[in-house]
Amino acid sequence: MRRKKRPVRRLRKRRKAPRTNQQKALDYQMGYEDGYRQGQEAGAGSYSIYFDGTSIIIPSLNQAEKLKACMQSIAEHTDLPYEIIVVDRGSTDDTDKLLKQMTGQIRYFIMEHGDNSRAAAINRGLMMAKGTTLLIMDSCAQATEYWLDQLLYGLSGCGQAGIVGPMSNGGSGRQRKLLAVEAPDETTYSTPNLFVPSNKWAETDSLDSFCILFHRALWENTGYWDERFTAGRFAMEDYCYRVVLQGWRLLIAEDAYVVYNGDGGDGADSLESDQTEQVNRLWFQDKWSGNGPALRSDAEAANAALEGKPAGETVFYPQGIAVKGTGSSIYWIEGGKRHLIEGNWPYPVVQLSNIEIKRWQRGPSINASIMRDPRSQMEGNAACPQPGTVSYSPDGSCYYFEDGQKRKVLSRAASEAWLLYGRTHVSWVPQTMETLPDGYPIIAPASLRQSL
Repeated sequence: MRRKKRPVRRLRKRRKAPRTNQQKALDYQMGYEDGYRQGQEAGAGSYSIYFDGTSIIIPSLNQAEKLKACMQSIAEHTDLPYEIIVVDRGSTDDTDKLLKQMTGQIRYFIMEHGDNSRAAAINRGLMMAKGTTLLIMDSCAQATEYWLDQLLYGLSGCGQAGIVGPMSNGGSGRQRKLLAVEAPDETTYSTPNLFVPSNKWAETDSLDSFCILFHRALWENTGYWDERFTAGRFAMEDYCYRVVLQGWRLLIAEDAYVVYNGDGGDGADSLESDQTEQVNRLWFQDKWSGNGPALRSDAEAANAALEGKPAGETVFYPQGIAVKGTGSSIYWIEGGKRHLIEGNWPYPVVQLSNIEIKRWQRGPSINASIMRDPRSQMEGNAACPQPGTVSYSPDGSCYYFEDGQKRKVLSRAASEAWLLYGRTHVSWVPQTMETLPDGYPIIAPASLRQSL
């Protein structure tokens, strides 16, 4: 007789006790912290990874329609690798809607109301940029055929080219070129087939800021724009001064053309009152003390000393000073290196950007306990000026003594920025000063009003 199969007895799964709200919250917090840590590690790992292309930085203020046309023209006339970074300066029109619609196609940053100057917007874009070349473009500008190709030809084809700008109907001086054919109801712009690689480059003393291109290396050597200049043209002129001082050249690509469709750039000029203009002019004069024409000779001297390789801006900074970036670390600058100061440092510190701090190579750390206040660490000796002391020539010029050299402090603004006014003074002895070689002049660093 056939035996019946007994049914297999299945084991019952023991139910887990339901998770309490406290356990759920704990699991969520652990997952959040783990994800945040992984995100930080991934971000830090890719921070210094750049792509071989151009970061196009567009500061904009209440120019939604023109900004849209600007980005469309870039997409239509640019075949080379690029990214677009829009920095909105607190617009009250439809700019925010436009930027949100473009999410995934561009990167953007919306500045809070406060210090939203053009220089501050440019600096934010520079910090975000990932390209090996960087381009600053007004939202009122529009690209034309081969525009970026020609600018890049000028940047790479001309020795020691620092900044390159195009021709434009809105340019000034040698950059101005009218190619527009005006109709009653609209304006069309013709960019004939003349714009092919032709090596048409012209050196200039200044450039308009509506469209400028430069290598990342130049920015790393020069640093951020000076945010004390709230007027765009003074910020641009200041940056050109700093670039020329290092031995770089300013060029016009005469075969590149950008159309300009505005009377106030990115909206900045329309908001700049006469009072603002005057304040910026006074600050510019105070920073450079009318030394613009002398910059060429200083640049040539810098080039000769460095065998033709453009100098970084830190060679125009003093040594024997304490500096810090956005972090808590304080460094002592000596011998062309930054030395981490360990322990409590109660003396004055000069605030710089992180990109400036990184230009100095790391040296061995030093303990704060063996350091003395740089304002009173030595007695003045006119016969043999000690490093870190200052003296004033008969014409009122300030000189800083360092490594057996005398370095002219270019302006009162530079003296104040580096806290040199509190240093030990020595008498000016002509016989002694004539024997001391001249070092690089000392300039004021860029002033930043945001943490970069």
